[in-house]
Amino acid sequence: MLLGIDVGGTSVKYATCDEKGHLFDKGSFKTPDTLEDMYQAIETIYKERDVDGIALSMPGAVASDEGVIYGASAIDYIHGPNIKKDLEERLQTRVELENDANCAALAEVWLGAAKDNQDCCFVVCGTGIGGAVIKDKKIHKGKHLHGGEFGYMINNFDADSLEFNFWSLDSTVAIVKGVEKELGETYDGRYIFDHANENEVFKKYVNRFYYALAVGIYNIQSGMNVSQKSLTYLGNFAEEVKRIKEDSDFLKDGTALTESDKKKGIWERVISECVMAVNHFENWKKDPKKMCDYLNTNATKNEYLKIEDYFNRLVLYSDKLENKKVSDLFTTKDTLVWMKVFDNFTKLHFSDDKFGEFLNVFVKGMMNKEVDGITWNELDADKHTKDTGIIQKKVEHLTYLLLDYLHIDTGDYTVEKNDVMETESNDVVTDKEENINVEEEDTVDNDILGFLKENISQDITEEDLKAYEEDLDVYSLDVDNNTLLLDKENRKSLLAMVAYSYQNDVSLDDWFVDFFKRNDSYLFDQKQNYESMKKDFAEFTQKGKNVA
Repeated sequence: MLLGIDVGGTSVKYATCDEKGHLFDKGSFKTPDTLEDMYQAIETIYKERDVDGIALSMPGAVASDEGVIYGASAIDYIHGPNIKKDLEERLQTRVELENDANCAALAEVWLGAAKDNQDCCFVVCGTGIGGAVIKDKKIHKGKHLHGGEFGYMINNFDADSLEFNFWSLDSTVAIVKGVEKELGETYDGRYIFDHANENEVFKKYVNRFYYALAVGIYNIQSGMNVSQKSLTYLGNFAEEVKRIKEDSDFLKDGTALTESDKKKGIWERVISECVMAVNHFENWKKDPKKMCDYLNTNATKNEYLKIEDYFNRLVLYSDKLENKKVSDLFTTKDTLVWMKVFDNFTKLHFSDDKFGEFLNVFVKGMMNKEVDGITWNELDADKHTKDTGIIQKKVEHLTYLLLDYLHIDTGDYTVEKNDVMETESNDVVTDKEENINVEEEDTVDNDILGFLKENISQDITEEDLKAYEEDLDVYSLDVDNNTLLLDKENRKSLLAMVAYSYQNDVSLDDWFVDFFKRNDSYLFDQKQNYESMKKDFAEFTQKGKNVA
């Protein structure tokens, strides 16, 4: 048993804690004015309890091993003295102290939201922005004890004025100050959040806070784990997505989504993809940031409510406990497809149980039925599962089978037919849209990896390939995504060029854009095509040197 004490600028909270994290005999007192008064209060509480030691959660840059707190905080007197040594000598017991944000983060990886994770970042949003970095379930403090001080990150920079803002300047205090400046009245922060939907000024500053929070979290996520593509650009509809995520029995029990997916931000992504597919499919964006940017501008709250309604209606027919095979249809890559199909079904004005019957018939054998010479499993095996053309073909395929089950002639089907059925003229474009992005659920393409090993280096690993994929995504943002050069058939040679740049420590930035401006075709033989691009790069580089 330990005595846990959390020291804050206003109050000190304490409780007895057992080895399983259970808390007993909780209490609090006003933060003392002097260090001696603090010591005396801790001594009194300690002697009232049968515990084996004391754990202190403290503000400031805490050097745990030394027992000294550096930096500054709202409690001036805690900075400088060796609190650990003082209390151990005074009470003859073991004393440990740690930064308060670090303590909160350790609690999360022990028993909280991050208990199943080895690595995570913890963000504290209050008067300022703070946090902690956890690596292998241990605090990563940094050389100067400032690891996790995310509030010092710059998240707003004006190149003209050379002015910038730290993230902490967009904290809850900024909301209160902004509202006060605009309305001439002071409101409690909690009140502003609670009534944001009733007051346009409240809403404006709360949305600014959420946007700044999303930017900060995205920056942390990108810096700590670039391979993890969680959806952090929720913006205007963050509350709707959060509520659906937490309240949906469909996502929890009726799909193939896991708790691990939930913690990685994949549930949020799936919800947003469903909104996009059902309501704005003609403007489909595969990239999470582009998708959320679009939804923030063009979506409505009612569209999120519609998806929530669809989830609630479908859970009756997809619950894992009743039919695991049906729930397994709703994967991270296909839930959006099924929502689009269900949306089509809804417009036919049948009762929902008919769709439930279709799902059961589908998993019992209908999925093996060919449509235009291809079965569902063959179509679903395509690696580029979030490409517009692939999604469209999947929706067409399933809609055809659904109509067949309902005994509706496909020639009589007119409900928003143009959205999902008439695609032949657009296949050339849509199959290529954003097709160079690889989703996190996809496995490494061994064929591409083998190509890189053969032509670049035998030392290239799967992790290397993932890095090349990410760089190629970035390079491709600056070129026309309708060019034939981005066809998946040309993928090997493009990735080979990225790998070549890594091996030779050269940049492709300028060449990539220039090459795509000059070319719109490629050699089918990817080895020859790679050699041709490598030669072009050498000539481009030499030309640049000569000009210089």
